[in-house]
Amino acid sequence: MEYKEQLEKLKLELEKIKCKNNNIVCMANKSILACRNSLEYMNRSILISSFTYEEDEINFFKNIKSFPLSQIIYYSKIRTFEIEYPKVNIRKQKKYIKRKIEKIDKFNTYNIDFIQYINLGKSHLDSLYFTSKNSDNLNFTNSKTYCFSPKFSTSHDALLAKVKAFELYITYLHQKLNDLKNNKSEPGFKSNLKWTGSKAEITELVYALHTCKVIDNGSSDIKELASAIEKLLNIDMGDIYRTYIELKGRKKDRTKFIEKLKNSLIQRMDQSEE
Repeated sequence: MEYKEQLEKLKLELEKIKCKNNNIVCMANKSILACRNSLEYMNRSILISSFTYEEDEINFFKNIKSFPLSQIIYYSKIRTFEIEYPKVNIRKQKKYIKRKIEKIDKFNTYNIDFIQYINLGKSHLDSLYFTSKNSDNLNFTNSKTYCFSPKFSTSHDALLAKVKAFELYITYLHQKLNDLKNNKSEPGFKSNLKWTGSKAEITELVYALHTCKVIDNGSSDIKELASAIEKLLNIDMGDIYRTYIELKGRKKDRTKFIEKLKNSLIQRMDQSEE
């Protein structure tokens, strides 16, 4: 069975959702729905036909299913965070974020052996962890929320998805905390300008400016630069690091917005000379 095409389709859909939705809760809801639809498609396919080789089954549960499942967990966490996030009082906001980070730290400590197994690229227990024959030994207590059928689950695929989701989530939390420490949410400079392009485009621009060292000779932090541009152009860039990773993962046109800027400026210059 081939699921790479379905996976690439999902990644593209998630990128479009991110570009078209400035509201984080709305983006999370649509992303969760897209991932659920993808998982349902995969679940139906597996129920129809089984894996021929064990290595194919391991690859599916370790590398394919883990993506949409981790995205569901990640966006579910973000959605809950944003809905429950204190709207006033920076002290309460910081306390709320730190409490979330502490929970992730406890989860990582409890599952340290499995996390090291994954991070070190080990595979000697893959047959035990990522084949459905051991699905009765589930060690992820909340897996019922994400799993569809015994044939579509293993003992550790949901745990792996949660590990991956929490890697993204803790980055999101640290960025929110840093924004507060930099007094991003406090009254101050107010701009009437508004960014009307996509988040991917503004991320491409921020990283280009930072890389070229044209602001503070490159000494400014990428988050500091992004925060300033967010204030200037009234945009919430979200998880800029994650967006940048997705930009690097493009198969072609990795800097298509920069190229668009270049071509548009050249065209304007040419027209002004006519």
